[in-house]
Amino acid sequence: MTTSIFRLDEIRCDETESPSYLEAITSVRGHLSSLEKAVAAMKRNASETYVPEEIYAYLIKEIAIDGNLGDVDWLSVRSYDPSGNLLEECLQDYNLVNQYHGRNKEDIHFKVGDIVEALCYNRIDFGIIAALPPTPEDHFPVLDAMDDSYLILPISEDPDVHLHVPPTHVFKLSHFISEENTAGLREKLRAK
Repeated sequence: MTTSIFRLDEIRCDETESPSYLEAITSVRGHLSSLEKAVAAMKRNASETYVPEEIYAYLIKEIAIDGNLGDVDWLSVRSYDPSGNLLEECLQDYNLVNQYHGRNKEDIHFKVGDIVEALCYNRIDFGIIAALPPTPEDHFPVLDAMDDSYLILPISEDPDVHLHVPPTHVFKLSHFISEENTAGLREKLRAK
């Protein structure tokens, strides 16, 4: 009996007039009955794309059928590069009553001060990492799935703007940002 489906999302990006973000365009490429089928469909899509440079990333979200998961609508999310290679995954164990015990240190791929790209809804924001996801050693009180995130300070006129971005939505910098914006992000981090 199938208890979840796997949604394959293709993410493309488009330049904007703003130096602080890109437009993200998400296309649902399918709903599949297993992770293996979703990965195979993604790899097939990646190999058949005429202009692979247009693809920013892929996401595969496992969604419960007839389930109520509270604050999140997914059981797992995995991000992949344009060629279909796994970058990151967030897995939830709801047998633990929505508790999250931290991300293993070896699964944290960025460090404070890294300049990154953060996929947030229909935007890819440029920003600097200000805090890492908690680890089991951090001994936080009860956490939930939403705590598995990086704290990112984006390019913004407002010094108080910050983003909580899950690891599956944080990517290495792949687009140009000016030296002025880079310096501004580093200053913003120093000021926090």
